[in-house]
Amino acid sequence: LLPAVEGDLNQDGNRSVGDLAIAASSIGRTSADPDWGSYAGADVSGDGQVDIADVSEIARWILSGVAEETAAIVLTGPGTARAGDSFDLIYGLSGRKSAITAEDLTLTYNPDQLELTGTEALDAERYAILDHVQSPGGIRFIAVRFGELQSSPSGDFVKLQFKVKPEAASGASAITVTRLIVSDGQGIETSVGSAAHHVTISTSLPGDYNHDGKMGVGDLAVTARFYGRTSEQPDWMEAKDYDLNGDGIVNIQDLAEIAAAIFAG
Repeated sequence: LLPAVEGDLNQDGNRSVGDLAIAASSIGRTSADPDWGSYAGADVSGDGQVDIADVSEIARWILSGVAEETAAIVLTGPGTARAGDSFDLIYGLSGRKSAITAEDLTLTYNPDQLELTGTEALDAERYAILDHVQSPGGIRFIAVRFGELQSSPSGDFVKLQFKVKPEAASGASAITVTRLIVSDGQGIETSVGSAAHHVTISTSLPGDYNHDGKMGVGDLAVTARFYGRTSEQPDWMEAKDYDLNGDGIVNIQDLAEIAAAIFAG
């Protein structure tokens, strides 16, 4: 089959040394060969044979500045969390130029530390998670895109809700996209790669923000820095840890809770 982009023999959406290698290994094949259909894509000159002229033409295309995809998986979430806390991780893409119509994503995490409690499309009308398979330590889901999300494939798409297990040991915990396969509307599949987000788990006392093993005015002062922050503000992920009673705002109740803990020793 002829590739959708002339010279893109490995059908990854780019002209690169991978295509050059395929063409070079096809030199000498002609239209008289019974398996010519497997090599016709390398005959970019259309003269019925693969020769050095075809290989040179692909090399010129590569050097002409046809950019390869620089797509990257982006995982956005907090850098720290305490045992028993819940937090959100956002999955998205950046730098993707080619269209995406469907995708198949596999994500893993440490089930001794974390529990995945929910998966939600950020724009369900244009990004639909059709089905998923979840097990302790992983999830795989298949999604399709509609409308402009197909031609504008970069952005944030899925919110994954995690909870740190109460018995989780302190230390770093990785959440990793181990596999992402995307396809355009022509059925051409591309592997985007992998990415990881690391969360440092703390088992310190709730409100012990300076991690000295006790409640003191240092913790009160740190909390006061975020006084008035609400869940509606863009920096809430930074302020969320200081909302001790979980009501979506850092206010006098949170400060009073720390003050009570200081008197309680």
